[in-house]
Amino acid sequence: MQTHALVAADAHLDGMNQELDIFLAFLTFVRENSIKTLYLLGDLFTIWLGTPKFTLPHHSAVIQALSALKEAGTQVNYVEGNRDYFLAPRYLNKPFYQIGSESLQETIGEKRFYFAHGDLVNVYDRPYRLWRGLSRNPWLFSLFRAIPRPVAISLAQYLEQQFQATNQQHKASFPETVCRMYAEERWKAGIDMIILGHFHEAQAFSAPVNGKSHTLQVLPAWKDTHEYLVIDEEGNFALRGFSQIRRQNV
Repeated sequence: MQTHALVAADAHLDGMNQELDIFLAFLTFVRENSIKTLYLLGDLFTIWLGTPKFTLPHHSAVIQALSALKEAGTQVNYVEGNRDYFLAPRYLNKPFYQIGSESLQETIGEKRFYFAHGDLVNVYDRPYRLWRGLSRNPWLFSLFRAIPRPVAISLAQYLEQQFQATNQQHKASFPETVCRMYAEERWKAGIDMIILGHFHEAQAFSAPVNGKSHTLQVLPAWKDTHEYLVIDEEGNFALRGFSQIRRQNV
């Protein structure tokens, strides 16, 4: 069955290093195999602010590779994560076909897919939800744009270091209960397949709704596993590792 889309999440790229080279090689693979659609489910970088003043060399390298994908005919879609800020004004249509602030949806085969980062799954985490709303205020974006570039670069590097440290304190356990609540609400609304990132570990569960099986799939973090999801034209999907893609077709 022909591949329809590839999906990856949580690369957390943080500099000109081997991890960047591996991810760029993955994007080259996507382009060389004429993949129709690529979904990136947030936190592509340790922190990413959509203004030129905060653009670092590793940001530019990835954007250039994604632009090459677009020129080759791949539709690249992005869902913002908890480390992404103000991306749409700068990157919508250059190179992203779609940027979802919370989610994106697509019908593949006869199945409705729902793609999200996953940081809004926990409705009980009120402090984070308050921070998310405040940190994406348009007035804050205007303030960022007014900062002189040398100061902006220094601030971006500082923020990257601060956010990178938080990776060591990632969730101790997978919040299955709130994920099931999140999934069931969307399944009842007609979604068949939910694909999430954010939690940094592969998890999957299914349940019948109105006599039909529905699934939630959480992707492992690319930064830890170099794994991605393959979805075929009928909506079937499976996880694969980057180490395999040079030896087999998707």
